[in-house]
Amino acid sequence: MAFMVDHSKASNRHDVQDGEYETTIISAAWNKTMKNTEYIQVKLQVRADVQQAEQGELIDFPLWKSRPENSKQSDIDGVPAWRIQQISKAAQLPDGETISTLDDWFRIINGKPVRVTTRQDDQGRSRVIRVEESNVPVVANGFVPVDTDEPLPWEK
Repeated sequence: MAFMVDHSKASNRHDVQDGEYETTIISAAWNKTMKNTEYIQVKLQVRADVQQAEQGELIDFPLWKSRPENSKQSDIDGVPAWRIQQISKAAQLPDGETISTLDDWFRIINGKPVRVTTRQDDQGRSRVIRVEESNVPVVANGFVPVDTDEPLPWEK
């Protein structure tokens, strides 16, 4: 396939345009910046099974720890509880479910569909400004979120 070289479009990374996207959580884990600031790095992928722009692109969604002067008793391992609850609700985790650790939460939300709204900051980086329940809760291409508490069909 032929193409034309366009240096104006050269960039080290691609950030999705402002908009609303159906995504899948592809990973969540602790990470650190170069200055050793800890945060939870949630990676989202724009779903290819939903007709939309930016299919397959990745979106970073950092959940920053509270600064000591802003920390609250409700923080979960230093991260504001409302951020974790926002993603839990969007990923349709059952209300009232007890999750032992954030590592368990990372595993539970992996593969869950969520709808996000992004807006680029003044440096051209896309930022997630809203996380909501997916309008298309079943992910095609063979992956369907399952309730791990129910036996699978071949285990019955």
